[in-house]
Amino acid sequence: MTAWTQAKVDAFREGLYSFLNNATINSKEKGPIILGQNLYRSQHRFFDAVFEGLTRDVHDIKHS
Repeated sequence: MTAWTQAKVDAFREGLYSFLNNATINSKEKGPIILGQNLYRSQHRFFDAVFEGLTRDVHDIKHS
């Protein structure tokens, strides 16, 4: 399997965030919210790490 190109990563990232910006959930603390507008910084860092890993052909990501 080969690494994802930067263009493929960018397209997937755009699609993911587009989906999250249209996904509404019922938050226990805030009621109905749009998920993409309420992600934690750690969730953004996780997505960045996954996308960066895909460009290096890393498909198994674990916390060390």
